[in-house]
Amino acid sequence: MKRLSLGTLICLLLLFAAAWPVSAEKTYLADRFETRIEVQPDGRLLVTETVSFRFLGGPFTYVFREVSRNRTDGIEILEASLDGNLLVQGASPGEFEVENGDPIQVTWHFAPTSDSVHAFGLTYRVVGAIRHEADVDALDWQAIPPRHEYTIQQGLIQIQYPAVLVLLATPQISASPTESDLSAGRVVFVTGEIPPDIGLVASLRFPSGSLVQTAPAWQAEEELNELQGENVRKALPIGLALGLFSALASLVGIIAAARSFRRAEGVGTAPQPFSINPPGPVSPGLVARLTHSTTGYLGTLFDLARRGVVEIVEGPMKWGARQYDVVRLPSSEYLRPHEQAFMKALFTRAKQDRVELSEIAGLAANREFNQSIEAEISAAGWKDEERSQKRNRFLLISGLGLMFAFALFMSGFVLVGVLDFSQEWVAIMGVALLGLGAGLGGSSFIGLVVAATISTLSIQGIRVSSAWNGFMGSMQNITRQRDPGVSPDLFERYLPYAAGFGMATEWAKTFQGIAGVPIPAWFQALQSSLDDGSFGAIISAVTAADASASVASGADGGGASGGGSSGAG
Repeated sequence: MKRLSLGTLICLLLLFAAAWPVSAEKTYLADRFETRIEVQPDGRLLVTETVSFRFLGGPFTYVFREVSRNRTDGIEILEASLDGNLLVQGASPGEFEVENGDPIQVTWHFAPTSDSVHAFGLTYRVVGAIRHEADVDALDWQAIPPRHEYTIQQGLIQIQYPAVLVLLATPQISASPTESDLSAGRVVFVTGEIPPDIGLVASLRFPSGSLVQTAPAWQAEEELNELQGENVRKALPIGLALGLFSALASLVGIIAAARSFRRAEGVGTAPQPFSINPPGPVSPGLVARLTHSTTGYLGTLFDLARRGVVEIVEGPMKWGARQYDVVRLPSSEYLRPHEQAFMKALFTRAKQDRVELSEIAGLAANREFNQSIEAEISAAGWKDEERSQKRNRFLLISGLGLMFAFALFMSGFVLVGVLDFSQEWVAIMGVALLGLGAGLGGSSFIGLVVAATISTLSIQGIRVSSAWNGFMGSMQNITRQRDPGVSPDLFERYLPYAAGFGMATEWAKTFQGIAGVPIPAWFQALQSSLDDGSFGAIISAVTAADASASVASGADGGGASGGGSSGAG
């Protein structure tokens, strides 16, 4: 068999390429877009659109038209046609679909076609397109849609209306027509080429009340919104002024109240030097209260564990992670009142001698435990009862102010939202209440914040608190490795205080790398089940406790009706 040379093969390929038909570019245009509008005696419109599309290349299988409901009270699609033949609804070739919405989308389906001209017709009824005003009944209709990706070679707009009516002005169109004709009951505009995405609006003016006696619903809503907006704009200065007044007046009261809590300068506030020795035999739970920490219950937990009252053990795996439990042990250890309340919160509510470590924060957050701590602080002379009562009144007044402000604000909101504030007095009253509520509410919230920051400690309590803050600072220095000569035995001794100060994890990690640190007996139960050593067990359990604490604390008159778009594909 004779083989073809490379040159012969290339020539054959070029010959086939030259003979292969080249696909024509797929594009289209409208030879003519005709809109016929029939104005009915009752003001409704009967609109018929006929578009003659010239398809170049292809194939094309559908044409669509979006009819906007803008500034109408409703549009009803009546019929669609293709080349003068009425179609039935459906999604097959030779049928049309209607998707109701805003806009309404009508789609003509037909067999694939190329290089041809076809006429697509659509008829629909429009309600409420004629605007009613004091001096005219106005029709502004989007006769050519504002969005179309094709060029229209010629536009034809015909408007028919009852011949007995006399137009009040010369009909207008939003482009210069090449031809126009005006006769009794009929207006015709003929335009030249219309570029893509250029729409045309036809405008006619009839005697007032000749077609509609009342404004259509969309117009009445627009006018109401405009009136309401105007009334609100008039009322805003009043609301702003009242809001500013209520805020300033309340802030003056808050400042006066806050100043009444000021102590004599320097009384009990002298900073204490850092010391690695605890200032006294005070339990970690009370120390946390004196230093304004929120994790005093963790200090209490670890202190009880150190004293053999409870034990921390490993529980069953959950979701692939280690869990830890707190177990009550038989003990004759003397418990302070707040420690008794702590044990009661943990085990009486749980109704067993074992509770998950992750539940500690929620169980300890009860009134009895906190009240017992406050009672012991008072008994030690560290709390100023008169100052505490005064602060409670401050909190109560601020809270009541916030509630009253909320009531004012909601009253204004309901007044404006429910009543017809097209009446000026309603708008003024509603906005005034909103302003008063906002101003008073903002200042009352500030009052709550200020009251919450006021210390109720006595002068002696401040001195004790300052000393413990110095101790806390020394522990922070150790966790930051600023004190390399740390004794290994400090780990277990001060771990409850570290937990109460909210830095238990940092404390445990600091001692992980120090040789000779004794392992607390109450952690022995964890060591056998962990592969990463004794201190790994401690850090894992301490971190779980810290994590439970974190979760607990985190816890116009212008514009045209109609419009839409049109296209093919």
